[in-house]
Amino acid sequence: MTRYLFVSDVGFTDDAQAHLKQPGVGTALEGVLAGLTGTPMTEETAKALIDQVVKAQGVKKGLVMKSLRAGLTGSLQGPDLMQSWLLLSQKGWDKTRLEQAIAAI
Repeated sequence: MTRYLFVSDVGFTDDAQAHLKQPGVGTALEGVLAGLTGTPMTEETAKALIDQVVKAQGVKKGLVMKSLRAGLTGSLQGPDLMQSWLLLSQKGWDKTRLEQAIAAI
């Protein structure tokens, strides 16, 4: 379940691919990607970014969270999303993975 933390590229499970094709997912991921500033991510800034995207796009928080999990980990299941995102951000892999997820849509 933690394989995605050790490889730079991640494949998408069938469930994750199906979720990425849902309406609104691409726009939500683009909103998150646009909000990444390049400064070190903290749990507070990650949560604030998610809240910002939810408000700006008028989507449910669950859609953004599930889309982030699919985009960042390649799966809809796994360890804590926020902690995983912080680790991926430290490696500089979060932007790349979100770009890959958007391209897969």
